[in-house]
Amino acid sequence: MTARSFASVSLLLCALLLLPAAVGAQGMPYVLTGEWIVLVDGQPSPKAEIFFAQRARSLVLLVPELPSPVRLGTATREVELLDLMGIGRPSDIAIELFGQPPLGREAPFQIAGEDVVFRASGHEVRLKPRPWLLGDKSGREVAAHDPTYARKAAAYTPIAEVMAKLRQAKGDVEVLVFFGSWCPHCKDHVPLLLRIEEGVGREHIRFHYRAVPNSFGDEPEAKRFNVRAVPTAIVLRDGQELGRIPNNAWRSPESALYDILKNAGAI
Repeated sequence: MTARSFASVSLLLCALLLLPAAVGAQGMPYVLTGEWIVLVDGQPSPKAEIFFAQRARSLVLLVPELPSPVRLGTATREVELLDLMGIGRPSDIAIELFGQPPLGREAPFQIAGEDVVFRASGHEVRLKPRPWLLGDKSGREVAAHDPTYARKAAAYTPIAEVMAKLRQAKGDVEVLVFFGSWCPHCKDHVPLLLRIEEGVGREHIRFHYRAVPNSFGDEPEAKRFNVRAVPTAIVLRDGQELGRIPNNAWRSPESALYDILKNAGAI
């Protein structure tokens, strides 16, 4: 297995083997993940959804081409067919299992290079690691690369009063976001900025996204801005840096952005 293969498969599967097993998956939240692209009988399934529960050591797949949902148990490589009626959907980015017994079981899944491969209801299903996004991207391009970003952005409700103040920004204000599509924290935080970008309007504040590899120490723009970790959001006005969103402020990045602009007299 190559280093890229190890990163792709191990981060989501093998790393789970190190976690203590939960007693059961009942009532446990499964969160939408965009780590994988799903192929059924060799054809992409663009509407397939994959949900991940760390404590349960398992994935649940909702794939339109399959007659029933599928659960993959990473500790034993088990493949279970689930009853759709035994799955709840509290939000657009999460599901939960009600503890109903599986409808059936298939042969254990296999790891083939970078892919996870198994059969379900007579179909071959393959999970391929989603390629990393790299380079300068717009918010639309970031959201299009991994559909979970758009889902998480839509699920976030920024503070309306703060958003109204951000629309009063003065000067050429830009937010430059360094992130990695491979980075778990980025997957949680960058969608919030996508939501802010949409709500504020690009005519008031410009957002640019720089997608970097996991070894970004020599990446030219990261070196230029002395980026030590991702995500890093740098706020500039007329090309001059005003500040950066602190690590502890990502729960409400619109508030952090407002504080930076207010302190600089840009609002």
